[in-house]
Amino acid sequence: MPDHSTKPPFETKPFNTSLDAQVAAGAGLYEEISREITQPVPPALKAFAQGIVEVFPKPPVGVLFYGSLARPQAPGPSAGAAADPALDPSGVLDFYVVVESTDGLLGSALERKAARVLPPNVYYWEEPHSAFEARTFGNPAAQPLRAKVAVITVDDFRARCRPSSLDTTLWARFSQPCRLVWAPSETAAASVASLLCEAVLTAAWWAFILPTPSQAQQWFSAQDWAAFWRNLYAHTYKAELRVEGADRSASLLAGQVGRYGHMLLLAWMALGLLHEGKLSTPAPEQRQAALEQWGHIMRAGKVLNGSRLLKALFTFRGGVDYILWKIHRHTGQVIPASDFERNHPLLGLPRLLWRLRHIPFMHKNTGAQGHGGQKTPPGAN
Repeated sequence: MPDHSTKPPFETKPFNTSLDAQVAAGAGLYEEISREITQPVPPALKAFAQGIVEVFPKPPVGVLFYGSLARPQAPGPSAGAAADPALDPSGVLDFYVVVESTDGLLGSALERKAARVLPPNVYYWEEPHSAFEARTFGNPAAQPLRAKVAVITVDDFRARCRPSSLDTTLWARFSQPCRLVWAPSETAAASVASLLCEAVLTAAWWAFILPTPSQAQQWFSAQDWAAFWRNLYAHTYKAELRVEGADRSASLLAGQVGRYGHMLLLAWMALGLLHEGKLSTPAPEQRQAALEQWGHIMRAGKVLNGSRLLKALFTFRGGVDYILWKIHRHTGQVIPASDFERNHPLLGLPRLLWRLRHIPFMHKNTGAQGHGGQKTPPGAN
C-alpha cells in the first residue's frame, strides 16, 4: 500500500502528531477512497466506459466517472433503476481516462502534442448504437447517452494533484466523490486510488492554509468541517474563472458533510496538522508564503483557461456536435452542421457563428459537473 504521509511543499509545524499516526491516517485515507470509488454504478455507465476503452491504442490505467451523478443521491419515493439520473439523456456524463503514458493517448500527432503541453485533451462522445439498442430495446422514445471524455497521463494527473501545482482543476475536482468505472486490474485500481489520495491531501492542505471567515482552532463540529470545504471550493472557482452562484460550493457538500469531514480529518492527520481534534496554527510566514503561491495560481488560472479554450478549437473532436446539442437542449432549436464544419471546426467557425447569431442563448450556468456516450473515436466521420 502506498505511503500517503507526504508533507506539503510549505513548512508545517505538526501538532504533536507521531509519524505512526500520520502513516495510519494516510493508510485510512487510502482505504476510504478505495472503498468510495468502487461503489456500484449503473450497468449503462460500465458499458459506456467499456466502449470508451476499446478505441484506445493501449488499455488505460483507469476510467473515472465524476460530477453530480457520482455524488450520492438523496433517497426519495422515485428512487430505483427507473429513476436513475445516470440514464437521463438530457445531460452529459463526465469521464476522465487515465493512461500510462503518451503512447496511450488518442488522436493525431498534433493532438498528442497538445495533450503533453496542456493536458487534458477533451472529446465529445455519444453512446454506440449497439449499446443504445441493447439498453433501450422496445422503447421508441429513448435517446442515446452523451459524455465529455477527458484524457490525461498518470504523470500529468499526479503533477496537477500536488500543492505546488498552478492548476487547481484536477485536485479540486477529484477531492470530490467519483467512481472508478473501469480498470484493467487491481494493481491499476490501486494506482488510481493513490492519485486520488494526492488530490484529497492537496485539497486538505489548501483548506488548512487559506484563511476562512472564522478560523476555528478547536474541537470541530460538522458545521466547522463544511466551512473549510466551502471556503476552499469558493477559492478554486475564482482561480478557474468559473461563474458559479454564491451557494455552489455549499451545494457540493449537501448531504455529504460527514464524508467531507472524515476525509479532511484523515488528510490533516496524515499531513501532521491535526491531533486529538485540534488543528495546528499556521505560522504567519507559512501562511504568507502560501498566499503568495495562491496569487500565482489565480494569475495562472487566466492563462490556463484561455489557453485551453484556444486548444479546444484544434483538439475537441466532436465539439461542433456538442455545442449544437447544447443549443438544442436550451432553446429547442435544431441547427444542422456540415461535414466541413465538423471536420474543420476552426475554419468553419465564422460560418457557424453567423448562422447562430440570432439564437437566444441561455446565459445561466448549467453546472460545472455535468451528466452522458461513441464507440469510434469521437468526431470520426
